[in-house]
Amino acid sequence: MNGRSSHPILRQLIFFWKNYKKQIIIGSIAILSIDIAELYLPLLLKDTVDSFSKPSLMGHNHNSLIKGLLLVILLQVFGRYIWRIALSKSAMLAGAEFRKQFAFKSFRISIPKMEYKKVGDLMTLATGDIENMRFALGPGVISIIDACFYCIALPIAMFWIAPDLAWKVILPIVFIPVVVLVLQGKIAAQSQKVQEQIGKLGTLTQEMISGVRIIKTYGLEKKISEKLNSESHVLNRKQVEMTQTQARLGPSMEFFLSTSIVLLFSSTGYSIGTLVAMQRYLQKLLWPLTASAMAVIYFQKGKSSGKEFYQYVDDQDVEDIKTLEKPSNEIMFEKKIPIIEAKNLSFSYSDSKPLIHNLSFQIFEGEWVGFFGSVGSGKSTILQLLLKFYPVNRGQLFVNNKDVADYSVNEIREFFSTVLQDPYLFQGTLVENLNFSNELQPLDWSMSVSGMHEHEFLHRMDQKLGERGAGLSGGQKQRVAIARAIRKKSPILLLDDPLSSVDINTSKYVLQKMSVEIRKLNKTVIFISHHEEHLSYCDRVVKI
Repeated sequence: MNGRSSHPILRQLIFFWKNYKKQIIIGSIAILSIDIAELYLPLLLKDTVDSFSKPSLMGHNHNSLIKGLLLVILLQVFGRYIWRIALSKSAMLAGAEFRKQFAFKSFRISIPKMEYKKVGDLMTLATGDIENMRFALGPGVISIIDACFYCIALPIAMFWIAPDLAWKVILPIVFIPVVVLVLQGKIAAQSQKVQEQIGKLGTLTQEMISGVRIIKTYGLEKKISEKLNSESHVLNRKQVEMTQTQARLGPSMEFFLSTSIVLLFSSTGYSIGTLVAMQRYLQKLLWPLTASAMAVIYFQKGKSSGKEFYQYVDDQDVEDIKTLEKPSNEIMFEKKIPIIEAKNLSFSYSDSKPLIHNLSFQIFEGEWVGFFGSVGSGKSTILQLLLKFYPVNRGQLFVNNKDVADYSVNEIREFFSTVLQDPYLFQGTLVENLNFSNELQPLDWSMSVSGMHEHEFLHRMDQKLGERGAGLSGGQKQRVAIARAIRKKSPILLLDDPLSSVDINTSKYVLQKMSVEIRKLNKTVIFISHHEEHLSYCDRVVKI
């Protein structure tokens, strides 16, 4: 575990202070202004009640009370507006920054590491965990400022009014923080279990939705529904247990407060105004104690969620990213030198027998080279090694006469446009999916080359697609992916069985168009396929 991840609340607070120092100071001043105004009100009440025994002063004190009340109300309205703008808004901005860090890390984390991440856990991290961190910095900080001020100022005011009475009525209140300290450990542990269960349930739900066709085909609806229901009940039980623990705080505080009030009004020898003022201070003392309990809950949840968040963003298993000095359309290759070369290339996904063993080949600029072999022979793996999705040993794979290991991931990927085996389309329109590189023109050449000029596509360009391109057939998705890839201004095109789901006539048309148009651009093409007729458009074929 990263050492910094063991102090998540401290890291959050330091981050909050460094980035929003001005807003925190303004918000804190606003809160303290409200608190000071409310602290003065019981003193007005004391003088007003005691003045009833002096009719000549009643009118004056009554007017003073009304003016004091109006002043407190105005300060509350203005002050609460200020601290909500300053502190609450800053906490929301901090939450947005946490999500930005999460997204940045997600794009940098290595492919092998990401493949073992559960979708449900990542979704919980991006939503519930970051929300818990935001609440710790927003309501948590606000509550602790209030609690600290009142817990110091209220006892001082009470001892100033009636010191011999104050210690007696405050004594039961002292037990409230003890109750909070006892319960906070349970709340933290239960919060962690709830977050873990939410992640587990999210993963199960995602798998259920993604695999709905398989579930229906095998008649697993009842089994999966029962499993989902079972996990939902587990989550419900854990949430109820945490809520029950949290619920003990309120009644406990009310019990000790009520005890203090009974002791207060059972006392004799004090003026009515003094008793009224002390009673108001006792009631106000309940808020900071409640606020401290709320702060404990916010900070415990923030600590639990922050621990998961910082373990994720501190993970050192990341890809090497550097700022590119040249845009892709300015990439220059050395003449008469292979732009891609493998020298005794070997690779395995584990410590077992190598998937690729001592493979050597050269590919020159403008060539179309096919890779042909049995299932599991490592054809797709070669492309993933070129893209640095997986690490390769130094001295085995070269691009433009430079070892792949010496490139950062964004540098190496600028060389390539890619159509992977399972084309991924994003939610949105076809136009949005094609607009990754540059703006799509009405009669874009890429649409003609990929066969997207047909009526089946043209009338659907602005139609919203579902998740992963739902609404299109497998062959249609592949043609969209081809159009998207050839629109990128990169010198090398990687095609991993790009027409496996397309009918014979359409695939023939697309390959003929690509053979003409792509060759005009002098792009180098690596073509992987199980269909020998597809590979017939290549200049040569490497068998694996």
